Amino acid sequence: MKHYFLHTSILIDVLANRKPFAESAASLFHLAEKVSQSLSSDFSDFEDAIQYNTAVSDKKIIAIVTRNVKDYKWSKITVLTPDEVLSTLANE
Repeated sequence: MKHYFLHTSILIDVLANRKPFAESAASLFHLAEKVSQSLSSDFSDFEDAIQYNTAVSDKKIIAIVTRNVKDYKWSKITVLTPDEVLSTLANE
């Protein structure tokens, strides 16, 4: 995980809705919130938690593809193995 130090002006851009900077600044805080959700999730593996929260935040993603399906037993979206995805694509 990469860590960044945000200058206070970035926070002020969000709070004051300063155009044209507010949108980018708000996006940074939104990303930070996703990592926070990962920290407090039920996942035992932090990396899995980050990947899961990233996947569910994008409504275009229909499934998580992993070899470790058991790690995503609480997933709210479909979790498939690579072989399952290949089988699905072959049948389409």
